[in-house]
Amino acid sequence: MSLFRDLLGQVVVGGGDPDTFICKIKNTNSDTVTPYIAFPVRSAYSDIPSITVAIETSTGQSQTLTITGTDLTTKNDTATFSLGRIDYFSNVSMDQDETATVTIYSYSRKFPSFSFQSSNAAVSYAKPNGLVYEAVTPLPVFIDGYCGGIFCGSLMTSLPENLFQYGKSIETLGYTFSYTELTTVPEGLFRGLVNVEKLENLFYRSFKLTSVPAGLFRDMHNVTVILNIFQDCTSLTTIPSGLFEGMTNVTTLNSLFSGSSITELPEGLFNGMTKVTRLTYALKDCSKLTTVPATLFSGMTKVTNLYGLFMSCTNLTSIPAGLFDGMTEVTDLGWMFWNCKNLTSIPEGLFNGMTKVVSISTLFNSCLKLTTIPAGLFSGMTEVTNASNVFRACTSLTTIPSDVFEGMTNVTNLSYSFYGCTSLTTIPEGLFSGMSKVIDLTSCFSDCSALTSIPEGLFNGMTKVTDLKELFFGCQSLTTVPVGLFDDTTEAANLSGMFGSCTSLASIPEGLLRNLTKANNFTQCFAQVQASAIHPNIFCNEATEKATRFANVTALSFSTCFYGLKGTVAGTAPALWEYTYNSTPKKTKCFNNNSTTTLSNYNDIPTEWIS
Repeated sequence: MSLFRDLLGQVVVGGGDPDTFICKIKNTNSDTVTPYIAFPVRSAYSDIPSITVAIETSTGQSQTLTITGTDLTTKNDTATFSLGRIDYFSNVSMDQDETATVTIYSYSRKFPSFSFQSSNAAVSYAKPNGLVYEAVTPLPVFIDGYCGGIFCGSLMTSLPENLFQYGKSIETLGYTFSYTELTTVPEGLFRGLVNVEKLENLFYRSFKLTSVPAGLFRDMHNVTVILNIFQDCTSLTTIPSGLFEGMTNVTTLNSLFSGSSITELPEGLFNGMTKVTRLTYALKDCSKLTTVPATLFSGMTKVTNLYGLFMSCTNLTSIPAGLFDGMTEVTDLGWMFWNCKNLTSIPEGLFNGMTKVVSISTLFNSCLKLTTIPAGLFSGMTEVTNASNVFRACTSLTTIPSDVFEGMTNVTNLSYSFYGCTSLTTIPEGLFSGMSKVIDLTSCFSDCSALTSIPEGLFNGMTKVTDLKELFFGCQSLTTVPVGLFDDTTEAANLSGMFGSCTSLASIPEGLLRNLTKANNFTQCFAQVQASAIHPNIFCNEATEKATRFANVTALSFSTCFYGLKGTVAGTAPALWEYTYNSTPKKTKCFNNNSTTTLSNYNDIPTEWIS
C-alpha cells in the first residue's frame, strides 16, 4: 500500500544538487489547510544523521523542521497516518491558491521517501486532498532504494525524462505514479535505473494514461517482480510489443494490465521472459480484449501459476489452440476464464502436458455462452484435488463428456462444479468413475433446472463423501431418483437441501437414505418435491428399524425437511415422531405447509413436527 496518496501537480524539473530537493506546493482546497510532510518508518533510515525541511509561503509564513534518522524509525501519529510518521508545519496555514516553496536538505545526500499532504479531511486515493505538488529539481537519492508514491494522486499530465537523474540506487518503484493525470510517459523516463528489482503499482489507476512507449523498462535488467503496474489504467488501449524488452530476470507478473482497455495483445509481448513462474491476474478485467495471439506465452516453460489469468475478459470469444503449449510446470489453473461470458468454445488439447495441475477450481465459471466441453479436456491431470465451481453457471452448456474427469483420482472437492448449468439435461454414466477421494459434493448440480434424470451408480465408489448439501437443489425438471444412488456415500453427514425445490420430483426409491447412517442434517432435504414421492421407507424400513435408525446419531435436524410438498396426489410421511433418538432432534416446520391433500397421515403428525 502506498504511503503517498494525495500528491497533486505538474512536475517541472530543472537543475539541482543531489543533497538538496526543492519543490513547490499549492493549496487548491476551498478551505485553509496546514501542510505536513509524511514519511514511511523504516529501520534503514536510522543511518540518516538528519534532514532539514524549510517552508516559505507566498504570504511570508515560514518554518524549519529538523528530523533525525532516529525519528524516522518510530511512528508518531497513527491516527492520522497509521503507516508512518508525519511532521506538521504547524506555524503555517495556507489559504486557497496560496503557494509555498519547500526545500529539503540532507548533507549525507540520502533522503527517506516522502510526500506532502494537508490537514484536509477528505483524503483518499480517488479524491486527493487538493495540495498541488510541483517538483523543481530532480528527485533525490533515496537511502534504502525505495521510491514510493511520491506523485501518487497528482494532477500531473506529463513527466520529464531526467526525473530520475539521481535514481541509480533505486531498487523499488512502488505507487510512484498511481492515481495521476498522466496521459503519456517519455521513453527515457527510467533510463539508467539498472538496480531496480521490483515494480509495484507503478501507474496504478492513472485513468487517463493512453499509451506507453516500447522499451520503457529497457535498462531494468534486474527486475524480478512486476505487480499491478498498469492495473485499472482504463484509457490504455494499446501495448507495444517491446514494452518488456530486456527484462529477462522477471519471475512474477501479477495484474499487469488488469482493468485496462486494451483490445489486443502484440505477439512477442513476453519474449525473453523465460524465468517467469507466476503469471496471475495478468489480463483480469480486460473487458475489451477479444483475441489472444497463439504464441503469446511461447518460451514461458517455467510458469507454475496461471490463477485468474483471463478472469472476466468479458469480450474474449475464443482461445487459440496451443496457447499453453510447453507450460508443463503449471499447478494452478483456478479462476483463469471466470466470467468470460462471450467465450463459446474450448479447443481440444488446450491443457495437454499439464500433468502437475492440482487446482481447476472456477476455471470456466460463468462462461455463459460455452455450449460444449471437448472430450479429454483434462486428460493427464491426475494430481488435481480441487475441481470446485469448474463449470459453474455455464448456462448454455447442454452436455458433459463422460471422460471429462477421467484419471482425476485425487480430486477431493467437486462442490458447485455444475451449479447453475441451466441448459444441462443429462449427466453421463461414469462421470465420476474412479473419484473415490471426493469429500465435498455440495451443490454439485444445484439449479440445473433442465436436468431430467440421474444415471444409476453416479456416486458409486465415493465412500469418503461427507457433504451432499443442496446436491440437486432447484433441479425443477428432475422427476426420478435411481435406486441405490447413495449406497456408497456412507460417510455423508450434511444432506440439507439435497433435493429441495425439485418441484417435479415424483418418485423416490425406498431406502434411498438407509445407508447414510452418519447423516444428521436433513434440513429442507425434500422440501417442495411432489408429495407423491414421499413414503415411510425413505430413511429405513420402518417396520423393523425405527428404534435403531437414528439411535446413535447426534445433533439431528429435520427442520423443514418435508416443507411445502407439491401436487394433489398425497404421499405418506415417514413417522419420524415415532423413531428412537440419541437426543431430541430439531424438527421446526418439518412437515409445515402441508395437509391431508399432500400427506395421507397428516393428521397423525404431532404439532411440534409441523409448527
